[in-house]
Amino acid sequence: MNLDTLKQLDLDDREISIYMTLFRLGPASIRDIAAQTGVNRGTTYETLKRLASRGIVSYFPKGKRRVFRAEDPERLLQLAEEKQNALKHTIEQLKTDIIPIVFSNYCITAHWREHKLNNRPASPHNLFQASQQQSTIC
Repeated sequence: MNLDTLKQLDLDDREISIYMTLFRLGPASIRDIAAQTGVNRGTTYETLKRLASRGIVSYFPKGKRRVFRAEDPERLLQLAEEKQNALKHTIEQLKTDIIPIVFSNYCITAHWREHKLNNRPASPHNLFQASQQQSTIC
């Protein structure tokens, strides 16, 4: 199984390890999870809290302790879809709001543009000289 896919959902190695361990163990205490993953209990608890806040794991009381369990793997698909929708929204915002504002407020000198098109580094000195010239594209 390629677990790198889970990293695309902004899960780190520790979160992936704990999540997969919960699937293997079923409902488990922090102590059992920490023992299986080799992560200390404090870090395990903090990681479980992060996973719970994203709806990937949940917990329930059992006596005086909390028992954690992995949520349905379909939740991972929901997270991926949420991330995809957020990215689509960001792209639309860039197209409709950000880029037009940037272009309307700032002129790009022809000299700077020439440097970019020719893949030559535009040094501050060259950009200053270009800004002194009157050939601008606005």
